[in-house]
Amino acid sequence: MTASAESLFARWVEHHVRDGERLDADALCAGRPDLLPEVRALIARYLEVWDSLDGLARVSGPEAAPAALPLPQFEGFRTIERIGAGGMGEVFKLQDLKLDRIVAAKVLKGDRARAAALAGFLAEGRAMALFKDRRIVQLHEMRDRPDPPVLIMEYVDGFELGRLAPSLELTQRARIMKDVCEAVQHAHDLGVQHRDLKPANIMLDAELRPRILDFGLSSGDPARGHFRGTPRYLAPEQLDASQPIDARTDVYALGAVLYEMLAGVPPVGGVTEDEIVANVRAGAIRLPVEI
Repeated sequence: MTASAESLFARWVEHHVRDGERLDADALCAGRPDLLPEVRALIARYLEVWDSLDGLARVSGPEAAPAALPLPQFEGFRTIERIGAGGMGEVFKLQDLKLDRIVAAKVLKGDRARAAALAGFLAEGRAMALFKDRRIVQLHEMRDRPDPPVLIMEYVDGFELGRLAPSLELTQRARIMKDVCEAVQHAHDLGVQHRDLKPANIMLDAELRPRILDFGLSSGDPARGHFRGTPRYLAPEQLDASQPIDARTDVYALGAVLYEMLAGVPPVGGVTEDEIVANVRAGAIRLPVEI
């Protein structure tokens, strides 16, 4: 897959997740019509599998995206907008009416298997509560009553690392990566592995300080969490239930993040999810000189 096709596809996905709309592929590829078949194939595959390893809500068939649902309301807060979604919940931007500050709220989806989803959601909250590192998003409050459960956390006003990295100086990228590695080490010292590190889960604020987000898959249990995460950044042991998952899994993902910061694309290629997973298992990492 070419870097140009990947960047166009990434733009399509970002717009789809953020706004719930599907960009027209022909318009998206207007400047590069030669990439249109590849981008269309990526979009079609994405719509088929986006409820699998990435854990995003399934959108099947060619019909238009569903109408936006009413924004949920939380006592003591004013809901401003929906800013994202994951396998376990949706994220909203709120105004704290008592403290007059902007926060983020992650809300457990009601259509998930309640017992398993609630246990994972509570585990994420407990993991976040351990952290006092400013490079890890801070948890303000956790509410499990009334339904649905919600995590009130620090709102990071900035951009995903993957969007800004190509425009940064190499010294800036090195400093950011150093900060991220130290923050991950802090989590490891507390017995928590993130297990879904990727550029989209690292935000940069206005001063280019990183914040690590989304501990929804975090754990310290070596026997749990296989076959979960984002395929391009998975370590091989995450795809082999006979192998333990430990801190080295995050180290692998950090290497993948650093690679993408420097080369502009993830280290593992492949158009379909099956191809990506096969390449991860085979250790088929593209040399930067090949890109």
